[in-house]
Amino acid sequence: MKNSNNISIIKMKIDILGTEYTIKKCKLNSKHLENKYDGTTDYSTRKIYVSDELEGREYREVMRHEIIHAFLLESGLYTEMSHPGIGHDEQMIDWMAIQYPKIRKVFHELHIDY
Repeated sequence: MKNSNNISIIKMKIDILGTEYTIKKCKLNSKHLENKYDGTTDYSTRKIYVSDELEGREYREVMRHEIIHAFLLESGLYTEMSHPGIGHDEQMIDWMAIQYPKIRKVFHELHIDY
């Protein structure tokens, strides 16, 4: 489905820890991607935008990346989580281990889990 701004809605709703997100494909030069990103998550509107030029593995990787951003935000672990130069701490590893089944469920719904 496309609207007048050439944005395609992939799936209207996905559940990220109880919060509804909308995923949309759009042109790389759209205001959402600004020719800089293959994908982005708008936390204020709970929308995920991905480039309509992505296919296959690249598409799945970008979708996973953006969905992880949404899971981090909704679980309260988005800010102050990185340690430059050494990666993420054990709290992040624990979070991923606990949330992985929920993340995998969303990836499976979108056919990006392989």
